[in-house]
Amino acid sequence: MELDYYRVAFRKKGKHALLTDAVTPFKAIRNNWRYWVADPFVFEYDGETYIFAELFDYLRRRGVIGYSKLGANGRFSRWKEIIVEPYHMSYPQIFEYNGEIYIVPETGSGRTLDMYR
Repeated sequence: MELDYYRVAFRKKGKHALLTDAVTPFKAIRNNWRYWVADPFVFEYDGETYIFAELFDYLRRRGVIGYSKLGANGRFSRWKEIIVEPYHMSYPQIFEYNGEIYIVPETGSGRTLDMYR
């Protein structure tokens, strides 16, 4: 069973301008029975492409942070959890600084400002 509130979709940039490209189709990354996915953030590192996002967990009733990786076959992997806290998390902002990778998700419901390395 797959319940969908939101889905993340992607497409490779075609020959046309990104916003006016009506030719290159989007491909949705499937949600599974446990999560719907929102707030995507694309990150390229060491020649690999990742999408980090909020995974809204139906069992926990809150968002956790996860990712999907673009494979050599042109498809993204299943979503994987990477950060779980006892409060809702969303909008994972990811960046590299001095060779280290950091993630700063939105954590307002926990009344915190969290940064992960």
